[in-house]
Amino acid sequence: GARKITAIELASDGAPRIMYGDKDQVVYATRNGDGSWTNTQVVKAGERPLGQLVEFALDGNDQPHLTYFEVTQASPLEGIVYYGTTGG
Repeated sequence: GARKITAIELASDGAPRIMYGDKDQVVYATRNGDGSWTNTQVVKAGERPLGQLVEFALDGNDQPHLTYFEVTQASPLEGIVYYGTTGG
């Protein structure tokens, strides 16, 4: 399930957009006009787990841009920060 850290933004139409992750994936959740949610996996972990932190922002076209963390060493914590976009 999702960890304690989630990121939320409001699209230009006021609809909430949420990005959250666990050690296996990062998910982008969008709220539909009928009140339901659509969850889309935007990152899937490879051989190494993902960290807890996921951040994102919407650009002027409501396209999400995100950063997330891949753990390379658990103690002390080390890893790689990635940037990407979901493509819309």
